[in-house]
Amino acid sequence: MRQVLFLDHHAQIIGGGQLSMMALMKHLRACGPRCLCPGGGGLAAALRKEGIPAEEMDFPPLRPGGVLQIWRTVGQLARRARAAGLLHANSSRAMFYAGLAGRRAKVPVLWHVRIADAEGSWDRFLGRMARCIVVNSQAAQRRFSGSGLEDKVRVIYNGEDLEPFAEAEGGAVRRELGGRPLIGMVGRLSAEKDHETFLQAAARVAGAWPEARFAIVGEDPEPGQRRRRSLEELSARLGLQGRVIFTGGRDDMPALMAAFDLLVHCAHREAFGRVLVEAMAAATPVVATAVGGVPEVVGDCGVLVPEADAAEVARAVEVLLADPETARQLGEAGQRRVRARFSIATHVAQIEALYEEIWASDGT
Repeated sequence: MRQVLFLDHHAQIIGGGQLSMMALMKHLRACGPRCLCPGGGGLAAALRKEGIPAEEMDFPPLRPGGVLQIWRTVGQLARRARAAGLLHANSSRAMFYAGLAGRRAKVPVLWHVRIADAEGSWDRFLGRMARCIVVNSQAAQRRFSGSGLEDKVRVIYNGEDLEPFAEAEGGAVRRELGGRPLIGMVGRLSAEKDHETFLQAAARVAGAWPEARFAIVGEDPEPGQRRRRSLEELSARLGLQGRVIFTGGRDDMPALMAAFDLLVHCAHREAFGRVLVEAMAAATPVVATAVGGVPEVVGDCGVLVPEADAAEVARAVEVLLADPETARQLGEAGQRRVRARFSIATHVAQIEALYEEIWASDGT
């Protein structure tokens, strides 16, 4: 069995990129995947919990003064790569090391791009070392427009194990969080997710729906919980004391999605939107900003609103709360859409077919 060696330079699970990589590795059948990632964080532990071999390896930051350390890491990785049939890089820094090590070891490299923001000459440098560039949306594909790498780029949407969401019961979570209705926003507490617009919209909705509660689910990546404290202060200034629940990180996402009456996603930037797929899989209607790859995920099975427009977010939420039948129909349509487009089985089949194509072109 050919082995695929995955690489990610993050020690922690910082977002959907690591979760999507884990889902792919867990369901691969045509190869024996293993992962190299830094130790001391949650990513390696989570992989091992799923029965996926995870070996610890640091990928040093790319600094001018660290050339010797960088070159030693490339050599170490090249020695490990010779036992693999393919290197699958899950981040740009990992791609830098994989590209150089792959050339030295004569092993093909796949670069998996999950961010739509272009990086100019850096993208071109990394892309030239990749046999293929997989992007998770057409929005991410546009990152490489005019780069000369267009022929290498393949759009393969992320996949999700949908059944836990379709089968989840949300009663216990609803009792825990309260709210009739319960409106959620899910994602790490980083600026690009724009929780400010969510809170401003919540303040508008709260007046007309006095029993409503608003759940903000996700960890704060900033030291000392600075981002969470700032959002809590904004919530208080908006008069939402007791109406907004900051849950922190959760490991019961299917039950959360099933408990929400609506999921609201206010991101400024989003190449894909994994939480949208999860909500739709639970037949929970979504209201989301029409940025990046979000329209590709939602289609006409949710409500798309302009970026950073709290009034429009609130209007969309109130329309769906006032019309439960339309909300139900949107939720059911969303569930059908993700089953047809974003299942983990579809994703894995497309990735495995690409592996075979790469190996066939190498004559292996």
